[in-house]
Amino acid sequence: VSVELVRGATAARVWGEQYDRTDVDLLDIQESIARAVVASIAGRVLPAEQASLASRPTRNRAAFDRLLRGNFYLAQRLPESVMRAIVEYEAATRADPTFADPSARIGLAYALFLDWGWPHPQFPRDSLVLRGREAAERAIALDSNSADAWLARGYTRSHEDPRALRGVTASLERAVALEPQNAEALHQYGYVLYTLGRDDDALVAFRRALAIEPARAITLEHISRVHRTHGRYAEARLWIDSAVAVDPTNPNFRLMRALTRLRQGDTAGAADEIAVLERTSPPDLALAGRAQIAAAARDTATVSRMIAQGVDTGPGRPGLNPWQALQWATV
Repeated sequence: VSVELVRGATAARVWGEQYDRTDVDLLDIQESIARAVVASIAGRVLPAEQASLASRPTRNRAAFDRLLRGNFYLAQRLPESVMRAIVEYEAATRADPTFADPSARIGLAYALFLDWGWPHPQFPRDSLVLRGREAAERAIALDSNSADAWLARGYTRSHEDPRALRGVTASLERAVALEPQNAEALHQYGYVLYTLGRDDDALVAFRRALAIEPARAITLEHISRVHRTHGRYAEARLWIDSAVAVDPTNPNFRLMRALTRLRQGDTAGAADEIAVLERTSPPDLALAGRAQIAAAARDTATVSRMIAQGVDTGPGRPGLNPWQALQWATV
């Protein structure tokens, strides 16, 4: 690992170092880099700063590695990837039962199934709510200063009672205060602000998340969503194009791009996006896109037929639940 500290205004190199270690020393490398950067800026590391730098959520390399792998899958925002994330987080908790963050992310993962309306292969909705809540509370019991734990509590609470957003907002604000560099916490905080109609504040939170993780495709999509809500379709198109460029395999992003193109009056372009979905994605998403095109054309008969087709899932067919069908056809 090569690390350089450079003054942005002058491009002058302040400090640099190379670290040639085995992966066993990954956590030690992070601490060494942090100490060197602090010392280069301030001249010396104060005792309180030394204690902060030495503090780690876990000293178990396998648990930390599993957490990072889980975070990678969680960020993809697909049901199969979130299932893989849960497997990684559970492995992390087995490697270090005192590590709070994997338990917190398990709660977050279960809540994602609720938020996106994905059917879970094992558990019904009520069970997902219970499992998400238990995982979040377990994480807080392990470490009340874990930002991920408060993030999980806030996100799961929003699905226990969607009307009780005051407690949700407070939990997410605490998560952000505990760890201002937690991109997931900033993203979820931004989403709640958007839900509350505080769109300007939501954009601030989303942009802060992107400043930390520029390749967060889901945050790019959410920024597009805010602009689309206000009829700023050209801006919405730029952001959703970026989301698709970062993650071209995510069918939800392509569906949102089809919707944005439709709102721009580009019906042919929207149809092209849906045609790609029909070849590469579950049938419910393409059906939702076709319903959107029919709704834009005021073809209510076709919309009704497509909603009925989506709701009447049948055994083993993904389909849309009624809430999703109505949402897709009216957004």
